[in-house]
Amino acid sequence: MLVFISMSTFFIGDFISAAENEISQINPVIEMFKDKFETNGYLENETAHRVNAPHIFPKVHNLFQLETWFNFSDEFSLYGLTWLKYDAAYESNNYSDEASREYKTNFKTKDILRELYVEGSISDLSFRLGRQQVIWGEAVGLKITDIINPQDLREFILDDFIDSRVPLWMLKLEYSLGKYDIENLFIPDFEPDRPAETGSEWSLPSPFSYPQQAISKPGDGFESTEIGLRLSRFLGGWDISSSYFYTWDDSPALHIKEEKSEKKVFPEHHRHHTLGFTFNNAFGKWVPQGEFAFNVGKFFRIEETEVAEGVTRKNNLFYMTGADYTVNDNLLVNGQFIQQIIFNYEEGMIDDEIENIFSIFFQSNFMNETLKPDLLILYDANDGVFLIRPKAAYDLTDKIKLTLGADIIEGEAKGFIGQFNNNDRIYFETKYSF
Repeated sequence: MLVFISMSTFFIGDFISAAENEISQINPVIEMFKDKFETNGYLENETAHRVNAPHIFPKVHNLFQLETWFNFSDEFSLYGLTWLKYDAAYESNNYSDEASREYKTNFKTKDILRELYVEGSISDLSFRLGRQQVIWGEAVGLKITDIINPQDLREFILDDFIDSRVPLWMLKLEYSLGKYDIENLFIPDFEPDRPAETGSEWSLPSPFSYPQQAISKPGDGFESTEIGLRLSRFLGGWDISSSYFYTWDDSPALHIKEEKSEKKVFPEHHRHHTLGFTFNNAFGKWVPQGEFAFNVGKFFRIEETEVAEGVTRKNNLFYMTGADYTVNDNLLVNGQFIQQIIFNYEEGMIDDEIENIFSIFFQSNFMNETLKPDLLILYDANDGVFLIRPKAAYDLTDKIKLTLGADIIEGEAKGFIGQFNNNDRIYFETKYSF
């Protein structure tokens, strides 16, 4: 027995010595890569309650986000952003099976792995290759030239822009040419807008009673590639940019066709061109700004009595002019006038020939910037509808943030915003960052 114990002690001691030796060899490797990794993330809960009947909790949304960087060198790095989502509201019987399956979790690879790209720079050329989102535009509350990524509309237009964009696989190149900064996009990955599922509170009723066929989508690959070009520069104190985007419409046109003596709806995505222009400048407390998008060959709905297929192709201008005004260190005010004009307008078109929207945004901070209230008001002048969004965020600690807010829609139950005038809600968010 003593011999066995002695031998065991010898082997255990030998094993420990060997393990320590291995660890000592691994440690330099760990130390070498430790400084190359960066991670951060957060846990967040957002719970919303309907003001109007039915008085339910339409959103009990829980999100875990993790960001990771691996820096190969000062010039090259790998970035990943993952999401794990669970919404307890869709465990109830208040929603359709389709909405419950789509919204309860995001346990699909493409949704969990939200972004993944490698980026680097060589001299004046920088690149980003992988699944990502690209931000163009100046407008607050609505997207005008910020159309590179399709939009997740499952929360209507209420999601933060950074969350509502659907990331795409693409190559982005940036370089300088004299006084110009040039950005090129090559996007072989097509993703449509994600409309709200039938049975959710933000779903749109079908405009037709005809049966709908499968959506005709462009394939992935070279022939379907979207191409973007953006040039920007400073000129006389103005920060200006012009852009061109050869794209697919992220929302399909609804063609009505007769098949075997029966009318059916054939949704189809179409190509169109978008020319963009933005500007801004600072004059003391004032920062005037503007954003213009001219769409060539975009499809709009029209009554069947006017056009057999129920769609017509037009050019349209969608633009914003506005300004920021810094009242003092604690208050910023932004005002905007937004307008859409459809050229060569025809009787029977569903959209108005000219649509006017006004907005005002107040952003302030108190208590050493730990309390940050803001207020966004959008007014659709054509339909007489207001979207009112008060919010207050409070940094309880460096890691814990509490937010109380509301989404209120006032006006007639018509138009893009007014159709949801029964969906007023208040919400509370808790966010823990690490």
